Amino acid sequence: LVTGPLVETVVVLVTGPLGETIVVLVTGPLVETVVVLVTGPLVETVVVLVTGPLVETVLVLVTGPLVETVLVLVTGPLVETVVVLVTGPLVETVLVLVTGPLVETVLVLVTGPLVETVVVLVTGPLVKTVVVLVTGPLVEAVVVLVTGPLVETVVVLVTGPLVETVVVLVTGPLLEAVVVVTGPLVEAVVVVVTGPRS
Repeated sequence: LVTGPLVETVVVLVTGPLGETIVVLVTGPLVETVVVLVTGPLVETVVVLVTGPLVETVLVLVTGPLVETVLVLVTGPLVETVVVLVTGPLVETVLVLVTGPLVETVLVLVTGPLVETVVVLVTGPLVKTVVVLVTGPLVEAVVVLVTGPLVETVVVLVTGPLVETVVVLVTGPLLEAVVVVTGPLVEAVVVVVTGPRS
């Protein structure tokens, strides 16, 4: 837990042989940059919550041989860039929620041999670019929701031999969207794109 009236930059490094559940909460009126790196041989669950009126950039990297579930929530009136990288041989579920009036760029990369479900929600009046890459031999369901009046580019790449369901909902008046889904077992792909330039 990091909080304080003068905190500007927060770097959290969690590593060690005994940590199973990691919860990182960063908040403060002057926090601008947050970097969270979580790795360890026994880490299973990671929850990262970043919020603050001046938060601009958030980088979250989670990796480890036993990581299974990752939840990342980033919100704030000045958040502009969020990068989330999750990888590990046992990662199964990843949820990323990014919201804020100044959010412009969000990059989410999830990969691992056991990844099954990935949900990415990005919303904000200035969101322009969202890139979501999900890959793994057991990926089954991916849901991506992006909305905002300035959304221009959304790239969703989902690949894997067991991909069954991919839902992508993108809305915005300036939208130019790219959606790529590959896999021999793809059963349902729902892509809803609305906008005059779609």
